[in-house]
Formats: sequence, structure tokens, C-alpha cells
Amino acid sequence: MAVIDAEFCPVIVTERPLVDSIGMPYQQLPDGTDPGALRIVRARDVQPGDWYLGDCEQPTPAGEGLFWGGHPYAVYAASPKLSDTGDSLAMDGESFNWDPDELAMILPRHALPA
Repeated sequence: MAVIDAEFCPVIVTERPLVDSIGMPYQQLPDGTDPGALRIVRARDVQPGDWYLGDCEQPTPAGEGLFWGGHPYAVYAASPKLSDTGDSLAMDGESFNWDPDELAMILPRHALPA
């Protein structure tokens, strides 16, 4: 798994809301999960069982190392599947709407509480 170097690009969690702006609840991580285990990886590097937390964008020029992430309603164990053409990826194994080089926020499965 090609993890982006946390020393070079530290992950800073600034907010972890329980609900969105209209009151819809966000699914939360399992109790005992260490948010410090969060990693930013290319979608193609997500492994089955990793918990998908959201996607990332880099609004600053490449190399400045500033990212923002979006936390979706659904936090789930990934079951990634690459399309036959290799140009799209389904993080849930069904919906091929990811570019394999897109950035994703995950908790690696080995970092989840037992």
C-alpha cells in the first residue's frame, strides 16, 4: 500500500461532526478506533476490509501538501474492485465511480479494534 508520508503531509482532524448541516447522522467508526491511524492513499491501494472514510482533494498547488477531505454519510469496510478496463474502481465492489488514482481517506483494517 502506497501511503502518503504523514511526516511530509500530516493528517490533522479538525472536526468530526455527528450530523451534517441538515441533521442527517454520519455513520461513526467502531468504538475504540484510533483516528490517528487515518491514512490517505490512492483508491487503487485500498485493500478489502479497510474502512473507507471519505475522499480527498488537493486545492493547493501540488507539492504544498495541503489537503481537505470529505466525510461521507457512509463509513464502510471497503471491497474494492477494478473495472475490466482498469479505468474505474468500485470502492464498494459495485459502483464504478472512482478514478483509481483518486485519493481516499481510510483506516487500514489492521488498525481497527478487534
